Amino acid sequence: MKRGKVKRGDVGLFRKLRAVIELGRPVNAVMVFLAAVIGGLLSGLDPVSVTIPALSAALISMGAQAVNDYFDVEVDRRKPHRKPLVAGDLTLKEARLVWFGYYLIGLVLAVLSSPFHLLVALVAVIGTYIYSWKVQKRKYIGNVVVSLLVALSLVYGGLGGEWGRTLVPALIAFLVNWGREVLKDVDDAGIDYPYKVSLFHVLGREWATFFGSYLVFLGVVFTPFPYLMGVVGSGYVPSVLLADLSALYAVAEALRGNEGRAEKILKVSMILALLSFLLGAVVR
Repeated sequence: MKRGKVKRGDVGLFRKLRAVIELGRPVNAVMVFLAAVIGGLLSGLDPVSVTIPALSAALISMGAQAVNDYFDVEVDRRKPHRKPLVAGDLTLKEARLVWFGYYLIGLVLAVLSSPFHLLVALVAVIGTYIYSWKVQKRKYIGNVVVSLLVALSLVYGGLGGEWGRTLVPALIAFLVNWGREVLKDVDDAGIDYPYKVSLFHVLGREWATFFGSYLVFLGVVFTPFPYLMGVVGSGYVPSVLLADLSALYAVAEALRGNEGRAEKILKVSMILALLSFLLGAVVR
């Protein structure tokens, strides 16, 4: 896909700085940061020691989001929400510096953490770049890549501790996020095509919605296991019940044909799930 030129108007410094932050999706970065911190706590690490790896994960996430927008300009022009590059707040050259800077700082922080963190960080950087550059046209593959990276945040935070304790929470995050991505693609199908091909275009709406809903339901099925396995304490139970109920409500909405609404509800479900893991790590 050719990336058309982004016109640069009279953009003030504040607007440009805001665009730099927006390009990295700060809300997503905060969630990645929290996931890494939670992974560290579940692995028996103290909050201070996991701060630098968590910052590394968040910045690599911001780099991944920025590079995705860089390669995705033409599709974004068709969406009602005008992202920074489409709005002309940043040029493509400036966007390259932004995603490179986020990636670089994230890797430097990984070096300061451990060789294992650096190895995983390099895989994440290379994987997210290749996804945006080559794979995102096939969104059904990209859904898996993105969801693996979301799940990896929990494991990444746990490196240096008993990181095996993060695997089931990571599996839950992977399944629910994969399902959310599929449902989001169903809602975006008219905008994506012919630039991108999702499961909607491969399986049709009915089967794509069913598959995305099934993934979310499967994630909910696994939520009792962290508590039953002793990975989390009693603080996990009340919050995860709310997360499960909201996720199941999202599934019901998706099966009624409200995939866009379901995807938004699942964002809340994932925040509740993160909160439940945090409470389960500190309240035994």
